[in-house]
Amino acid sequence: MMTITVGNIFGNDVSNRFKYNPNNSLLLPDVCIGVEVEVEDSNISDISGYQCNSNIKCVPDNSLRESGAEFIFVNPVFGEDLLDSLEALKTSIPEDSTHGFRTSTHIHLDVRDLEVEEVIKMVVIYSLIEPLFYTFNNEDRWDNPFSYPLTTSLYNPEYMRNIKELMSSPRLNTPLAVSASERYFALNLSSISKFGSLEFRMFNSTRDPEEILKFIKVVMLTRLLKGMVGDDLEVDIRAIESKLSSLGYAYRINADCYEALMKIRSSSIAEREYYNSEPRGSIGLETTESGEDFNVG
Repeated sequence: MMTITVGNIFGNDVSNRFKYNPNNSLLLPDVCIGVEVEVEDSNISDISGYQCNSNIKCVPDNSLRESGAEFIFVNPVFGEDLLDSLEALKTSIPEDSTHGFRTSTHIHLDVRDLEVEEVIKMVVIYSLIEPLFYTFNNEDRWDNPFSYPLTTSLYNPEYMRNIKELMSSPRLNTPLAVSASERYFALNLSSISKFGSLEFRMFNSTRDPEEILKFIKVVMLTRLLKGMVGDDLEVDIRAIESKLSSLGYAYRINADCYEALMKIRSSSIAEREYYNSEPRGSIGLETTESGEDFNVG
């Protein structure tokens, strides 16, 4: 039986991925990463025409103030090229730019080569360790209105709709809905169908490659540990904590968010089965066109 991946479903095929040299200092040496860094007070007169270094481009961001701009990877990269791109990012961002509470760093983790069930397991891992992600910021972003944690996002109607669709569909044949409020969720699910990635948006804005590398490594945990989630999404919390400890992350898991996620999954599966058994058909979702490849922007 042919394996159906996220890339197959949404046209973001993994074969579009560039081939570079892995780097074993990374938890996942050959998995593609995209990075976006928002800044204010960029003092760039022509943002769209601003010349950046290799694999970096600058785009205006109207949600920010005072010459708000976003510096992004042109192509997702891994290994040595990821490290090179982080250095290029640093030298492309003006040193006197403002990195305030409205700005953040977004990390895209490639999932094009994974089946939807594997992506679901990544979300499960994230639900168990989300507070760990916030500890890598130099300020408290848990209550930041631009990066609501999953614990809060689960109760947003738009986000709930995407969670239900993801958790109850084995193929995810319908692109996840993109809404104007997606920028406020720390874990952006709509990027799965849009770019073929999971997007993590909770990190503070910085041009420091070492800081961004810390963000990337903790994001990679979701993909690295997905194999510790069972087919029925059951987890051994103590085993996951032990694995985290062996990787240098001393962390005590609170399963409240995970349990809330499982309740949503159970209710959404039951809801889908009910509607599919009725003449009215299945639940409809707002759709959006998917991107052609995993270019972050």
